[in-house]
Amino acid sequence: MKSFITQLHPRPSQIHNHNNDNKPKNKIMKTLKILFIAAFVLVGATTMAQNLKLAYLNSNEIMAALPEMEEFQKKAQAYRQEMLDQLEEMQVEYSNKMNDYKNKFEGWSDAVRQQKLKEVQDLQSRIEAFAQDAEQDVAKKNQEWIKPIVDKVQNAIKEVGKEHGFTYIFDTVQGSIVYMDEATATNAGPLVKGKLGVK
Repeated sequence: MKSFITQLHPRPSQIHNHNNDNKPKNKIMKTLKILFIAAFVLVGATTMAQNLKLAYLNSNEIMAALPEMEEFQKKAQAYRQEMLDQLEEMQVEYSNKMNDYKNKFEGWSDAVRQQKLKEVQDLQSRIEAFAQDAEQDVAKKNQEWIKPIVDKVQNAIKEVGKEHGFTYIFDTVQGSIVYMDEATATNAGPLVKGKLGVK
């Protein structure tokens, strides 16, 4: 749910006064034309701003109020814990192999030493690969599970925007708004919650 702000940055023209009667008249006309365009843009921007109906919301607050979020968090935490348990088992196996290698090293032949060392190194490589894959897998699952919830909220925001005639609804979570006058803006959060049937 991305927020955006359209800002107008009019560029004021600089007018230089030169006491020179030999200046061509077309330069004066050009200056007047620039001033006319600048005035038109400023008046148009003021009129447009008066017609805007702005609102804001906190998407985190809305998401947290949904019962689906609690189910999502439980599912995500359980899946993450499952990956951590598997990783812990592999780490215990690695620790046991390392201790076995250190304690029995002197009694092994060179061939056995090389074999045991290779087993330890292979297990270490598998642990590193599993940890990386598990992190990516957990992130992928989280995105898959939370997408229906995000879509539901986005649809509710669109409906609220249309029904209440808002020109823009800003999400304060995005951090793209550096100043907001709450006296002239409407908090659309309760309206979206009402649309979703939550408080």
